[in-house]
Amino acid sequence: GKQIHEYLPDWILAVYEVLYLFSGDVNFVKPDCQGRVPVFSTLFMALGYNIIIGLPLHLITFIALLCSKYKHRDNPESQERRHNHYKDRQVRAVTIHVKLIYLSVVWNCLDFLNCRPKPTGDLRLLLNENVVCFEGTHLAAAIMAFVGLLVIGIGSPAFFLYWQRANRAIAKFDGRFQDRWDLLYEPLRRHYHFFWLSDYVISFVIAFSSTILRGRGLAFLILNVV
Repeated sequence: GKQIHEYLPDWILAVYEVLYLFSGDVNFVKPDCQGRVPVFSTLFMALGYNIIIGLPLHLITFIALLCSKYKHRDNPESQERRHNHYKDRQVRAVTIHVKLIYLSVVWNCLDFLNCRPKPTGDLRLLLNENVVCFEGTHLAAAIMAFVGLLVIGIGSPAFFLYWQRANRAIAKFDGRFQDRWDLLYEPLRRHYHFFWLSDYVISFVIAFSSTILRGRGLAFLILNVV
């Protein structure tokens, strides 16, 4: 939708714009604000929105978990089964949230670290060339972007890789474990060990090519095609 919007029919763009609200990208609320809002505030708002869009998911699972304590009180076995069911859904909600916002977080963090040298000798932010990099409010934004990139961009797939190696045996036989991690345990099966990682690699490549390689011509084109 961002890359080839001029070639898409209007009805596809209309669907894209609705789905875009849930992509974790806050840019849709500030189309005319570029350059008027401090870069730190812009990044803080973008990352904050990434957190907020997942709150309804966590809230629903939390409420369902609380309600499960009071339902079927006359049947302790059924009550415990339902309680465990929603407790497992809380873990699943976290994995869904991380995968949902991954592309947007990496994209925004790279955008605010993407500086280019100018003929005057100083580094300017490509996103807004009025901003001198690593000075004033951009220094705080750069630190926040680096932390976000480290925690979400690198940390989340690294954690899942560690989780995969640590739980390869139990995930095949423990039904409760499978219910809790059912978005992730499939890759532990034979022939699918690292299939889930492709989601993160594709998202990272898209974000990297659209930010760091923006305006690089051939390199931008090749990486997007690949």
